[in-house]
Amino acid sequence: MDGKSSSELSLPWFWIIEYLAKFEQVKPSLLHGIINAAPELPAHLGKNMEEVVSLRCLEELCGPRNGSMNSTWSSLGSKAKIDTSKSCKNVLQ
Repeated sequence: MDGKSSSELSLPWFWIIEYLAKFEQVKPSLLHGIINAAPELPAHLGKNMEEVVSLRCLEELCGPRNGSMNSTWSSLGSKAKIDTSKSCKNVLQ
């Protein structure tokens, strides 16, 4: 290597994954594929990325963002209670 630590080499991967996760058109399966293709990502640096990806997965599960509640979200809402004090990653798990 050219003297860069693994954390420095992983940083661009975090940026790319976080950036892509903000687009509704990018499916969570693609995000997971990129995460799997990335070099070993240090856990202490990836907390924000994990939250952004987890939020994107939750959005995908809840349906489109068109302002109206669809039937999937309605049935989920009646069965599951979400603790809003938890992180997106914990809610997703």
